Amino acid sequence: MQLTQANVKATLFRILDEPASNRYDDLISRAVNRVESMIGDKQLSASEKLDCEYAAAVLANYERACEYSSREQMVMSERGAVHRGATGKSCIEAAARLRDHAFAMLEGVIGDPVFIFATIGADTDV
Repeated sequence: MQLTQANVKATLFRILDEPASNRYDDLISRAVNRVESMIGDKQLSASEKLDCEYAAAVLANYERACEYSSREQMVMSERGAVHRGATGKSCIEAAARLRDHAFAMLEGVIGDPVFIFATIGADTDV
């Protein structure tokens, strides 16, 4: 059973409290692929599928927070242009907590999510 990308997208934009757009389609696709690879060939119940779609949405949100936080902080260039960045560490920490919570619900489906994130290099203690 594959995850429904439209459901993941709707959940992500609900979390972001933004109107849906194609802005994060690449993050959503990567998150869906990652969660589906963790699931493998396992047949999911309807409830497990919803949990997996939620986990993919919060994973996309975590990646979005990391990208957003990596941008420049508020600075003015020599030409007067202002660049704005994210709130930094607190934004990533909040997204990581949400991600960890979502993946903890999937322990019976994908195994130990802390082990999985540690193995692939994601820092769960941001």
